Amino acid sequence: MFDQEKARNLIAGAPAQEFMSETDSRELLMAYGLPVIKTESADTETQALSIGLELGYPMNRLLARRLMQKTKACALLQGYRNRPAADMERLEEMIIRLSQLLIDFPEIAELDMNPVLIKEGNPVAVDARILVSPHGVPSSLHLVIGPYQEDEKSHMLSDDGRRIFIRPVKPEDAPLFMALFKVLSPTPIYYRFFGSLKELNPEMLARFTQIDYDREIALVALDEDIDENSEAGGMLGVARIIGDSDGKTGEFAVLVGDAWQGKGIGGNLLEKCLSIAEKQGFESVYGIVLHGNRNMLELCKKLGFDIKREPDSGDDELTIHFGGTRHEVN
Repeated sequence: MFDQEKARNLIAGAPAQEFMSETDSRELLMAYGLPVIKTESADTETQALSIGLELGYPMNRLLARRLMQKTKACALLQGYRNRPAADMERLEEMIIRLSQLLIDFPEIAELDMNPVLIKEGNPVAVDARILVSPHGVPSSLHLVIGPYQEDEKSHMLSDDGRRIFIRPVKPEDAPLFMALFKVLSPTPIYYRFFGSLKELNPEMLARFTQIDYDREIALVALDEDIDENSEAGGMLGVARIIGDSDGKTGEFAVLVGDAWQGKGIGGNLLEKCLSIAEKQGFESVYGIVLHGNRNMLELCKKLGFDIKREPDSGDDELTIHFGGTRHEVN
């Protein structure tokens, strides 16, 4: 998908504090799958725009779409004067690839693709200005928020043989969360939110889907035999660990749809969240579980959590310390 080795060599050979040559800039863009054409290939039937990204903010399709919607050129991209509309998905992909290039190489201090032509609906870059500057911070540590954790994807079989795909939460998962919430009975809602809740408001959806992966871990379980883009969505459950300000502890939460409880999904999600938390340097993870939520208490006991009854509320406080005994869920 990306030729990081080629990109690394091009950046290493660029003069410090100076713009890369036109040839090397084009080669760098192509190393990350960004479509590039020569200036003479342009014609009068093309639209032109400029694309540049601020450093420090990883992009995804939702953010890329919102970024384009805020521009004055957005209306023109829908097509005008018999000219075809731009392929918005390809534009989103271009912005995401550009963002990934900046994530992987903090040495890129400035990058501006200008112009980007819309040729027969397809976006292509003609030229780019790329400024390289020494950077003492490793990749991803220069970002405002942590990038999407591509390497945390996995597959499992539920206890009833269902094929499950587990991946980190994405901002565009809001419809999946809404679809899952619609099939929940009052009991799991009460156990998860400690009260009744009729719907997920926009603020809650944003909080559940806009993830800073350096400070929060959030995984979803999806039915591999259901299209994510369908009305059903296929989301079976979600688990998350929200890091505290000290960077050493975090609070967990798990939610699984009624029809899929007791099939190993919640346990697998939580176990993977704990594994990620340990890799990221968390020292402990805790959670408050209602005493009536016997399934969750039993699951956490199997995983190695210490369970302490709160005398005032009757709830249970669960804590697990990394470096101690932690068991796999069978």
